[in-house]
Amino acid sequence: MRQAPSASPSGFDALVKQGAPIAFFQPNPSLGAQFGLAALGWSKRPEAALVFTDWLMSRDGQSAWHNNGETASPLAGIPGSLDAASIATYDIKAYPPEVVRTYRERWDRMFKK
Repeated sequence: MRQAPSASPSGFDALVKQGAPIAFFQPNPSLGAQFGLAALGWSKRPEAALVFTDWLMSRDGQSAWHNNGETASPLAGIPGSLDAASIATYDIKAYPPEVVRTYRERWDRMFKK
């Protein structure tokens, strides 16, 4: 069995659906990226942007966005959402080359047998 130190479930979901012998597992803790959302006042329809933003951050919007196991909602109890509580935001400053090297060596000892 091979394992990868990082992956995005969206990168292989179609392959899994076609029967590929792979699976996604979210470790705890894990690293992730944050995304921002803004409703711009100078947009063509700023009120519509606010309505969309309000809906997207609601339980219905979060359920529509995060229902396929590829992303994490900040709201608890969203079906299909990854566990956001176990995802730490990636901070590149926390991973200088010596930290990356140590992690890579540990990973190699565990999985390159």
